Amino acid sequence: MAKSFPPMDRVLGTPRSARPRVIAGLLCALGGFVVTVAALNAVIPASVRADADVALVDAAWERVAAETEVLIIGSSRVFDHLLPDVVEARLAERGHPLRCFNAALVGSFAHETDVRLRRMLRVPSPRLRFVVAELQPWAPEIYGGMRYTARTIDWHDAEATADALRTCESAPADLDAKFGNATDHLGQFAARVTGAGLVGTVASRFRDAWSGRDERVIAETVAAKSLPRSRSASATGPAPTTQSTAFDAALFRTRTAAMLAGTLADDCWGVFDRDMLTRRVDAIRAAGAEPVHFVSPTAYTFAAGLSAAAEPGMGHTLAFNRPADYPGLFDPMARFDNFHLLRPAARELSVRVADGLADLMDAAAAADRKR
Repeated sequence: MAKSFPPMDRVLGTPRSARPRVIAGLLCALGGFVVTVAALNAVIPASVRADADVALVDAAWERVAAETEVLIIGSSRVFDHLLPDVVEARLAERGHPLRCFNAALVGSFAHETDVRLRRMLRVPSPRLRFVVAELQPWAPEIYGGMRYTARTIDWHDAEATADALRTCESAPADLDAKFGNATDHLGQFAARVTGAGLVGTVASRFRDAWSGRDERVIAETVAAKSLPRSRSASATGPAPTTQSTAFDAALFRTRTAAMLAGTLADDCWGVFDRDMLTRRVDAIRAAGAEPVHFVSPTAYTFAAGLSAAAEPGMGHTLAFNRPADYPGLFDPMARFDNFHLLRPAARELSVRVADGLADLMDAAAAADRKR
């Protein structure tokens, strides 16, 4: 005997005649949800929606932007290494008394840096002359504990997510890794669009503002010209004084020797995208400043990135990943770990960056005199 299947009306639980109304109701509910979330995302300012450290640095920037000539941004290799007071003091010695602000954050990779920079450049800064932005690969991965944090969700706007997906596609990895990384980014974007975790983040931000904690940290950030050391995600704070027990000095020496011999492969944790770099340069120039690409003294060649940055119209580069030119910065005794310097070396690097900026200004002044 042939099996008979139950009628579809019974399976769906809805009479056929009522289905259009049900579907229309579901679509209206979905549309209402999307509109509500979009309205909340539009109304709730980024300073409330974002991670606390991001919001505090941005709030401090709004207070000092009108008086700042040098904006510095990047990851811990910028936060730890470029000390604003040291940079300012050296610039003043060279006859250029400029005010600096270091907006770098620990763990900030290139995609996040681009989003934060675009937002910061919207703040009027009529005296801004240079933006020193870390030149590092655009990473396809979201590392470790950064997944589904308020900070990571917040930077996944539509443009940044599209850029991240392009990075996933172009990065040298197998199909499983590409798919996994792309899914990660789409998940962060979905969380941002749907407002996942927004209530907790907003509640936390209002609590800190109500208690006066935010105002204290903002005032400290303005005074220090960077996020206070106590807020740093680095266990030791920036420019530490003691070496990390995780520092693999042997590996660092091996990579440094290969760089000196010219045999180190152009390996890194992502890809260099010329279009993304061009958009960064254009955004900086639109704000009336000159882009300065900063490369910290790490044992990576970054050949593709440096090649793109050297093309005409791409701005200036201060690259310190050259052990032959800066042997003191590559001395293992000067380092906290494979990527970061101890405080004395960080002070030396800050002076060298200030000298690089002063040289640019002196060269521009000399060219003007010849006209």
